[in-house]
Amino acid sequence: REQLSGAQAGLAEWRGERARATERLAACEAALKGETDKLPVAEEAFKATRNRYDELQRALALAEQAAGVERTKHAHARQTLEQLAQRAQRLTEERSGLQPADAARLTLLRNDIAALETELQGLSGALSAQEGQLPQAEQAMRERDAALEAASQHRAGLEARLQALLQLQEQLARGTHTEGWLEARGLSRASRLWQGIRIDAGWEDALEAVLRERLNAIALEDLEQAGQWLGEPPPGKVTVFAYAREAGPPPAALAGCEPLRSHVNCSDARLEAVLGDWLHQVYVVADAATGLAVRGQLPAGAVLVTRDGHVFTRHAMSFHAPDSELHGVLTRQREIEQLEGAISTTRVEFDALRAAATASEQEVEERRARLDGLRDAISDRQRHHHSLQLEATRLTGLDEQVRTRTQQLVAELAEIDAQSAVTAAAEQAAARRIAELQSEAGEQRVQQTLATDLYQRAEAVLERQRSALQQARDEAQQAAFASQLCDSKIQEIETSIKALSESALRFRSALDSKEGELAGYDVAPLQQRLQLALATRAQCEQALARARCARSHGERPQDDR
Repeated sequence: REQLSGAQAGLAEWRGERARATERLAACEAALKGETDKLPVAEEAFKATRNRYDELQRALALAEQAAGVERTKHAHARQTLEQLAQRAQRLTEERSGLQPADAARLTLLRNDIAALETELQGLSGALSAQEGQLPQAEQAMRERDAALEAASQHRAGLEARLQALLQLQEQLARGTHTEGWLEARGLSRASRLWQGIRIDAGWEDALEAVLRERLNAIALEDLEQAGQWLGEPPPGKVTVFAYAREAGPPPAALAGCEPLRSHVNCSDARLEAVLGDWLHQVYVVADAATGLAVRGQLPAGAVLVTRDGHVFTRHAMSFHAPDSELHGVLTRQREIEQLEGAISTTRVEFDALRAAATASEQEVEERRARLDGLRDAISDRQRHHHSLQLEATRLTGLDEQVRTRTQQLVAELAEIDAQSAVTAAAEQAAARRIAELQSEAGEQRVQQTLATDLYQRAEAVLERQRSALQQARDEAQQAAFASQLCDSKIQEIETSIKALSESALRFRSALDSKEGELAGYDVAPLQQRLQLALATRAQCEQALARARCARSHGERPQDDR
């Protein structure tokens, strides 16, 4: 309510001030109109004097500018004549100092270049031929290396297979259970029966079925030697036999049957007797059916055997199955002999392939060396050729430069003579024009002095009138501003009064609402929270005061410094 009363009092005061500002504005506008009417007369007089002054000033400036231009032309012409004379002297001296190139040296260089080009063509042809042959030689080397590698792998495979078979045969010869017994009696390295016999292919199972463990029989010089071992017999089956100096009787024939002995060959004749004894009356048949059919014709003690090892007597038949470590010993022995022959043949082939691969490598290296030598020779010739070309180009260019420069000097000296004549005529014309312009400038300076005095007087009158007009305009603007300020203040106060009235109504309504709500509140919890917040605030303010004190104590020495 107090703000509303104050606003209404201010409104009345500003309305009175607006009335007074309106009266001042009217008076200032009348004075401004009078001064505005006087200004065109003063400006017209100033314009006339200014135009005359500017006209004379421009004329004088043009005359002085033209004189300056002519003086510049005169000086430039004199300077140009001096420069042309100096240039003509330098060109004459340069023409005297020009020396042509050495013609004999240039001819010799061209002959050397032609010879080098011919030599380079020959070397390039040889290089192309060698480069064309090198890939073929390298391909041949790679093919021979591949063949050598394949032969090496094949040979290694054969040797590995042979070594495995030899180890297996050697293990068989030593025996599994009797190795210690044989070693103690010096028999571990003695010859075995299977080592001295060879059987036709396909009859290995038949011989194994008949001889069984006797295939691994140990050869002795004298069978009486075995009598010493009767007190301590071997831990397993062991068969020994003595070499016979005479062969036994030939195998007896049986109608329709072939002796097994005819399929067995002895590499040692001393084995003939024991083998004839063990294979006595042992005959072979094509198959088991034939054996069953002819077994009744066998004499007592005779035996039939098939390729598969099935054994027939007059009254019995034994089916063959590999049941001992001796199975396959004869097949392995034959394979060992075949492998040894193949390895021997492979070794010869491998040596030939290695020699061919080595020769190919040497050929490739030689070709590469020849290529490197040709490239080095070509590079050397090209460098020499390039240096000769540079020298020939330099001499040719020097000779051409001398001829061209001589022609240029002659043309430039003729041009200098023509320019000197034109420049001398321009110098004389500039001197005459300078004298004429200096006379005109003197007359224009006298007229300019009179026009300057009139211009200055008109300018002073115009300045005074403009000052008076500006003063009247300022006063009118101030009066208009004061009137506008009053209007603005009045409008602002009226808006404020309206807003205060509306705010008073809203505040009253809100106050009534809050008073109703406050009547229903329990303020006790709020009072407790307020006290707690005040205590927390007091603690924080104390901590802040201590921190500020500590900081001020810590910063004071630094401030003193």
